[in-house]
Order: sequence, then structure tokens, then C-alpha cells
Amino acid sequence: EDVDLYIQRLDMKIAEEAAKEAERAQKEEQRIEAADLSSGYQRIKAGIDVQIAAVKLAIADIKLALWDIKEAPVIDAMKKQILEFKDIIAELQLQKAEVKYEERE
Repeated sequence: EDVDLYIQRLDMKIAEEAAKEAERAQKEEQRIEAADLSSGYQRIKAGIDVQIAAVKLAIADIKLALWDIKEAPVIDAMKKQILEFKDIIAELQLQKAEVKYEERE
């Protein structure tokens, strides 16, 4: 039981950090949009970073919600959703890399 409590606290800390990261990414996006000197890449990257942070926050929220759920099918569905969100993060990171590559050309 102590281990479960420790893991739950870690999940809560991760969720708090994810929320802070989402807020930081959003502020950075707003700062870049306000700066006329920012490149197209910087604006696109900031937008993608906001999306990634939002998905990470959703993952953290699901992990916290899992602590209160007892039904195996619901747990399985939520874990599947986490995997789908991780795929979305990978796709967004690939988009960011493609934009950076195109910026160099």
C-alpha cells in the first residue's frame, strides 16, 4: 500500500509538472507571436510545443484518473488512449523536425 501511495504521489507531481509545462509553452507561443522578428519556424515550433504539452497534460490526467477506476475494460481503454496520445506526440515531434529541416533549405 505504501508503494501505491508513493506512485500515486509521483503521478500527481507529474501531472502538476505537465500543467506547468503546458502553461509555459502557451506563454512562449504568445511571446513569439507578439515578436515581429520571429521566424515562421519559431512560430510553428511554438504552436507544436503547445500541442505536445497539452497532450502530455492529458496523459498525466489519465494516469491520475486510473487510480480511481476499478473496471478492467475501462482501465484498458484508458491505457490504450495513453498509447494513442504518445503516438500523437511522436507525430508532432516529427512535424517539428520537418519544419526545422525545411527552414534550413
